[in-house]
This record gives sequence, structure tokens and C-alpha cells, in this order.
Amino acid sequence: MAKTRNQIIPKIRAELNIYTGSVDVRKEIDFSILDLIAEDATKLTSGSNKDISDNIDKLGSFRNNVIKILHSKNQDWVLNTVLDVSLKAHAAAVAFFKSGPKGKATYESISSLIKYCFLKMNITLNNLDIYSRLLSFYYSEYTTLIMIPNHIESFYKKEYEECLEKYHHIDELESMIDQLAVAYRMLAITEKFNKGISAHSVTLMIHKIKNSTKTNKHLGNVNDKNHTVFICYAKEDKEHAEKLYESLRTRKSISVWWDKECLLPGVNWENEILNAIDKCDVSIVILSNNSVDKTGYVQKEIKVLLDRLSHFPPNKIFLIPARVDECSPQSRELKELHWVDMFDDWDAGFTKIVKTLEGIIEKK
Repeated sequence: MAKTRNQIIPKIRAELNIYTGSVDVRKEIDFSILDLIAEDATKLTSGSNKDISDNIDKLGSFRNNVIKILHSKNQDWVLNTVLDVSLKAHAAAVAFFKSGPKGKATYESISSLIKYCFLKMNITLNNLDIYSRLLSFYYSEYTTLIMIPNHIESFYKKEYEECLEKYHHIDELESMIDQLAVAYRMLAITEKFNKGISAHSVTLMIHKIKNSTKTNKHLGNVNDKNHTVFICYAKEDKEHAEKLYESLRTRKSISVWWDKECLLPGVNWENEILNAIDKCDVSIVILSNNSVDKTGYVQKEIKVLLDRLSHFPPNKIFLIPARVDECSPQSRELKELHWVDMFDDWDAGFTKIVKTLEGIIEKK
């Protein structure tokens, strides 16, 4: 049984409060749309197939609201809800509408929404499983054998050709996430359509992409051509640190060290962090009222980073302060550095960070 509207929305709002408490972030979320999505999802997943089929017309408003809010902080919740609704609504349509006009319209609606989601979603390492599930649903009997039983091969051929050009130029794609997105889609297609590239060769490509980037997680194995960026943050700013980590680690020539991903079970965590600071090429210190006023380990990290900074020539950049709210650093050394503000416009701030990192890489 799906969770009710009253169960879902408070949970989402509680989760949003973990996102560093930023007022600007919360203003971006239109809770009225989340309410509507949750309400439609409840009607399209609860009860018997008959109950769901009686509410099948809700698919239209559900689709429209999903598209409106797909790129919000709640994207992954929305996508999981889309999968849940698609499975239940499809089963109900098969049971009551079969291959009639309303059944075909329902299958078409579900199919097009699933494809829209996997083409338009913001893919990260953390939601690749959701992306894969969307692909598996789309390239299965749920959207092909029932909807177009007499045109299955032409459907797969069209999808194959649509993906083929990007796959042929996969090595030219800027980020590892972009490469994996193309490879995952090609794998989902070739598992059903084996008329050119084999599923086995695509699987090998996926392993190659992952193996070429997985060493980014641990400094001891980082490729010499990569430049390691250490992320320093207070635990209250974890969501900002994760967002920065996900955005940076997909870029070529950059290896990112973030404790939540790079610390292995059983290691001495403090020694590993100090070792990472010692080996990194540049550091980003996330500054907020959480970190500048807090007594704790983050202050030790900042102190060690500032100590390393003191050994650099004045014209060399080693530490990039990134403010995520209106805070005022107490340290004289930090005040002397030009910081980047992320809270007014995250994308603009991130672009400045990347420009700085590219400048460091070019000079090294």
C-alpha cells in the first residue's frame, strides 16, 4: 500500500531541513506541487487494480507536475514515485483496459513519461540505480511487447540508432557520469536488440569507465595526471559538501577527496584525513555559520590546511574558501583570501571554482 499524502509530505519537508538549513534552498521547492504529486500517486498506487483503473485519468496531472519539479532537490523521490506509479498503473491497465484504446493511451503515457525522466534527470553516482531502473522499465515488455507487439524490432532499432552516435564518441564526453549514462542506456537496448554492438562489449565498456575513475576515491591510487581536491566542511554542511563532490568528481583531470566517500571501514580516520590534506593539490573549505562558530574537528582541519597554505608562495592558490551562507570567518588567514559565494547562485559559484581549478591545472 502506498503511503498517504499526509505521510509523504511531512517526511520530505523534514528531509529538506537537513540541507544545511538554507532558506534559499527551501524557497526553491514548491510544496504545493509535491502535495499534488503525492495525492495523485496515492490514487494511482493504492487499493485494487479496479481502484487504480478508476483513477487512471490522474496520470495526466501526475505527469505534468513531475515535469515541473523534476530538477528540484526532491528529484530522486519524484523518480522513485514515477516508477512506483508506472508499475501499478500499468498492471491496472493490463487488467481492465487490455489492448483497447484506453489501454494503449495509458501505456503510451507511462512510456513517454519514463523516457522523459531518464533523458532529463540529473544523474549522479548516487542515483545511477534509479536511472538503471527507469531504463529497465522502458526497454521491457511493459512499454514494448504490450504497446507495440507487431513493431518490437523497429522500436529497438530506432532506440539503438538514437543512442549509437553518442556511444561511438563516448570517450569524448566530458564527464564520467555522461559516459556511464550513455553506456547504461546502450546496455539496456542491446540486451534486447543484438543487431550490432553486443551487450557483452557494452558491459566491458562500463567496467572500463568505472575502473578508470574508481581510483579517484583514494589518494594512494590516484592517476598522476589528476589533481586532487580536498573538501573541508562541518558535518552540518554535509549536503553542500556532497553536492560539490558530485559535481567535481565527474570532471576530467580532477580527483576529489571527501571523507564520506573516501574513508574505508576500519582505517584510522584522522590519519587518513591528515594524509589526504598532506597530498592534495588544492583544498576547498566550505564556510558557513556552522563551521566558523563551531568548536570541533573541522577547526583542526582548517588549521592544518592554513598551515600548508603558509608554505605556498603568495601567487599560488591552495585554499579556496566557499561560503554557503552569510558568514564571517574568524581566521585572519581566511579573511585575507577572496572567497566565492555559493548561496546567491550555486551554478555561478561552481563555475568560478572550476575556472580556478583549471588555472591551477594549466600552470602545474
